Parts: sequence; C-alpha cells; structure tokens
Amino acid sequence: MQQKQALCSQELEPAHNVVSWKNPIRTAVGWNDKYQIASTTLIIAVSNIKGGAGKTTTSIHLGQWYQQQGISVAVADADPQGSAANWCRFLDIESFLEPDSGVLVDRLLDLRESVDRIVVDCPGNEASIKDILDVADAILIPCLPGGLDLHATNQTLQLARRKQRAQQKRFAVLLFINRARKGTLLSSDVAEALRQQQEFSVAETTIYDRQAIANMPGQETTVWDCRDRAAKESAREFASLFEELETLLSAYA
Repeated sequence: MQQKQALCSQELEPAHNVVSWKNPIRTAVGWNDKYQIASTTLIIAVSNIKGGAGKTTTSIHLGQWYQQQGISVAVADADPQGSAANWCRFLDIESFLEPDSGVLVDRLLDLRESVDRIVVDCPGNEASIKDILDVADAILIPCLPGGLDLHATNQTLQLARRKQRAQQKRFAVLLFINRARKGTLLSSDVAEALRQQQEFSVAETTIYDRQAIANMPGQETTVWDCRDRAAKESAREFASLFEELETLLSAYA
C-alpha cells in the first residue's frame, strides 16, 4: 500500500475530470446521458485463448467502471492463479475464484439473481471457455496487435461461432485492440483484419500500451486511482471501450 501511495501520490480527481462520463446511470430507465444501458442482468466473458492478451486487467477495469457507474457487479475469476480475485480485494469489488468450470457455471447462474453485471476473467483453457460461453451473454476479446495474436483471436472467435450456431440466438461479441503502440500501422492492420469477420463487432476504441497500466496490479489499484497524465489517458480509453460494450449489449438484451 505504501508503494501505491508513492506512485499515485495524489487523490483521485472528481470523475468528470478523469474520464468522459458525467452522470450516474439511471438503471430503472436504462439510459445515461451518453449511451444506452441494457437493463437485464448480463454475464460478460473476457476471453482470449492467447495468454498475456490483457484479460485480467480488462476484467478488473470493467468491474470498477461498472461500480463507478452505480451498476452492481461481481467478478468471477476462472483462472487458477487467482490474480483477478486477489486484485478485487483491494478495490472492494465482489469477486470469487472458481477454476472448476462446471462449478463456476452454477455459481454464475445463481449470481444472476443478485447483481446487474457478472464479469468473468476466463482462463486460456478451451474446454473451460466453452463451458463459460454456454451461459454467457457476451464475450469481450482483447487482441494484441500481432499476426500470431490474431491467429489466437480467431480460435476464440470460432468458439463464439459455435455458441451462436448451437443456441441459435444472437450473442454479443466485441473485439478490441489492446496494448497497441502509437505511431505504428500494425494495430490498424490488425483491426482491419478483424473487421473482415463481419458477424462480430470491432471496437472503435484502442487501448494503448502504457507503463501506467502495467503498474496497476502491483499498486493494487486501477488507472482511475492515479492522476498522472498517462493513467488519465488510459482511463479515458477504458471508459470509451466500456461505453461501446454497453451500447452493443443494449442491442442484444
């Protein structure tokens, strides 16, 4: 905690100075001032078979973003390492660790009765991902800007296709470029390649690679708890991405 105070030396500014939202969500209505909010309880799987794509960091920031919006949320950690569940303890986000996908599915269904959003930090195991997607309402896929990473993302998309065909219903899928480097064309090329998958949505928002994000697990916090410029830029990007996700979810709910 001393390290956190040293690296984030000042208190968080009011939310409107850090990210783009201004008013809390009116959940009974289903709208805020900028984007539509799906009013039903939804399970969101954050998944990519590729390790190191940023699933845990995305899950935690999504969970805290929901909290700051006034939406009740729980983070389910399906990775045996338990990184997400441990991180949540420092942020007062409801969470639990359950690497057994069979048990996890039952717990996810039970949680539908008590929270508005359930964010699942998925493992890289294909069998576990399949089990989770059986009950999920959406999948958020971080994709690193590289050819090999694109191949792994396509493997994950194939699992989403199978779910759609098996259940014969619409299933929200949002891909986004994560840890991109500014000033390079590779991220744009990968985004364009992803858009060829016309049945899936690709976010307009890109999350850029910054040390501020990499520091967050060690500081036991998120980018919204730091006032340095890089963290504030990342906070805006995450908020924009999650607004895109909620707009997509509202169309599928």
